[in-house]
Formats: sequence, C-alpha cells, structure tokens
Amino acid sequence: MKRILILGRRNAGEKNDARLLAEAIGRHAEVAAVHGAYFEDVVIETEKGSNQAFIHSGGIVENLGSYQVVILINWSFHRLYTDLAHSLALIASRSGVEVWNSELINARSASKVSQMVRLSYEDVAIPRTYFSLTPSLLEGYSDTLGSPFIAKDPLASRGRSNHLCRDWKELSQRLEPGVSYLLQEFIPNDASDLRMFVARGEPVLGIVRRGSGETHLTNVSQGAAAELVDLKTLPESLIEATKRIAAHFNRELCGIDFMKNTETGEYVFLEINTTPQIVNGVFVEEKASALAQILTRK
Repeated sequence: MKRILILGRRNAGEKNDARLLAEAIGRHAEVAAVHGAYFEDVVIETEKGSNQAFIHSGGIVENLGSYQVVILINWSFHRLYTDLAHSLALIASRSGVEVWNSELINARSASKVSQMVRLSYEDVAIPRTYFSLTPSLLEGYSDTLGSPFIAKDPLASRGRSNHLCRDWKELSQRLEPGVSYLLQEFIPNDASDLRMFVARGEPVLGIVRRGSGETHLTNVSQGAAAELVDLKTLPESLIEATKRIAAHFNRELCGIDFMKNTETGEYVFLEINTTPQIVNGVFVEEKASALAQILTRK
C-alpha cells in the first residue's frame, strides 16, 4: 500500500491543518495510507554523506524515507519553516520519495539547517548535526554527539544563542524561549576558526579569529582577536573546498567559516554568510581592496 505523508505547520488553522487534510484524503484513498504530521514533529539527522528525517507523532517515530509521497504545506510562514521544508524536500528526493511541491528542492538556502543538509551530499567535512523546531525532541539524540556538544540557533549570528554544553541537562537549563536549536558535535580545536572572504567565487582573504579563552566562541564581536593569513600557506584542498562551497550556493560574495580539527588536521565547515562584514569589523581596508581588485580585473 502506498504511504503518503502530509507535513504542515501545527498552528496553521483548521482549513490548512495537515492532519485534517490527511484524514480527508484518506477517506477517498482506498489503496493508500495517508498520514498527517507537523513540521514541529520533525528531527533531521545530518552527517557527511548522509541525511535522515524522523517524524515523531503519537509515540511513533517514522523515517521520511519510508513514504512514497510527501506533501509539504504552510512552509512559507517563516524563514526557518521554509528552510526546513527545503531541507526535507532534498532529503525526500534523495531517498526516492516524490515531493510536492518540488520547487522546494531547488529553493535558496536560508539558514544553517539546509547548509548542513546540502553540503552533506558534497565532498565537504561537516559536524554531525541534529535539528528540530521543538528542542525537547532532541533530548534522545544528544547523547550520540558525545560530551561536550554545541547548541546554536540556526538563524543567529555573531555568536548569539550559541552554547557549549556537557549534556542535555545543562542545555535544558540554557534553552531560550522561542528559539530552535541545531545540536552539533564539538570539533577539537585550538580556540580559533578561519573566515575565508570570497569574491567572484574565489577566496581572496583568509582571517584567523582566535577566541579570548573566556568562552568557546571565536567571533570578533565576542572578544576574539583576528589576524590575516597568507592563502598560499593554506592547504590546496581547503582552497578548492571554499570555491566548491561558494559555487554550490551560487554566492559570488560571501564569507565561509571553517574550524581546523586539531586531532585530524581536517578543516570542518561551520557556515556560509551571505553578507560578510566589509565596511566594519576587522581589516576593512584589506577587504575593500581585495573586492575592488576582483571587480576591476578583466
């Protein structure tokens, strides 16, 4: 029997409720089982080369890949819902599931959620990641990340709502009302990360940001120090990964953040920024000069 899943927003209202719609279709679908659930019931698991989405509903956990058709509705309500729907469409499509509406497969990435999902299919190192709109659903998954782990708001910037936690109990005490979280494995590091400033799809500046030691954050806005790094001293694999990531997201101008794993030597992708600081922050003149040279080059 064909299995069909309808996913929508929990508070969309009676006329747009996913479960009510599933019940209505199910009364007329004799050869199909039609299920309705909410975006708030979903947990996404992401790691290099693999994505899965789990639907928690009525005490049962279903894998998105076990359905033949998924219908996504009410997703344009909010940027994070749209990005979650984009991520689910990608995961479903990759699993051979028919997606309605398929426009979501090629939507623009709008948060760290789809950044991780999309790059998991590319040859790029990413941290193992879990996401849900409902933080409490992540409790059962947090133990797989080890201790400590990172919890961050997928829409936040400059280190806001970014926590280093020993376990779920510690995170539960720091959860902020109305915030959804990505949980990510902690990358062993030397208290620094690397911002690659990209123009015309090419890395033109590398900036190492070194944390103050007071927190795990390496954002300059959180007190980190910054220094320029000669791109020639960086591994060619990192330069190529930077180009490939920028091209994947069709972003000629962006900032891409990596963290070097001090145990493996591998550079792990953290995020891509659509509007890297140019006229403020650190090395303003160097960034402006690099951008000007790229723009005026034949």
